[in-house]
Amino acid sequence: MTDTLAEARPNFPTRATRRPNWAHALPVDPVRPVLILFHGDAGTVPGERLVAGVRAAAVVESARAALAAGFGGVIVATDDPVALGAMPGGVIFDLDTPYAPFDFGARLRDIVGRFALHKPVVMGSGSLPLLSPADFERVARALDEPGVVVTNNLFSGDLTGWSPGDAVLAGAYALPQGPPCRDPTATSMS
Repeated sequence: MTDTLAEARPNFPTRATRRPNWAHALPVDPVRPVLILFHGDAGTVPGERLVAGVRAAAVVESARAALAAGFGGVIVATDDPVALGAMPGGVIFDLDTPYAPFDFGARLRDIVGRFALHKPVVMGSGSLPLLSPADFERVARALDEPGVVVTNNLFSGDLTGWSPGDAVLAGAYALPQGPPCRDPTATSMS
């Protein structure tokens, strides 16, 4: 058993070791649609951990379906990549900053900007786990036209994609912020 993620996965980039504009070295084609999956805070009590396991399985299935549909890659934004297990080729992890407040809007803008994504598609880890490659193909086709927003539900989107990707970089929209990431050593929900 290793003590750190760096020991467990020596080629795994951490926020401390990342350099700006390194997307060219990663298996992501920023011109094609790229799926961004957010997966975080698996909890500490058995019920939370059970649900987190199902969400982790949904991440793998969503990644497979998006890649089969021709997406240019999958980025999993997470605080715990080890919990997700083996992922298909074309998937990269992007680590949350430990113990920092989670700001969805800033995190999303950071990923879209750093990887220069033209057609980002965003989902939470438990969202729409039964989407097929054909469903993701329809999303990709819809994003071929610039100035388009695609969502499964206009009022509460589980999946949202847009083109051009840099539209989110202006920060014109206030996106929700959450509480700080929980201490992974905590034993109760607080």
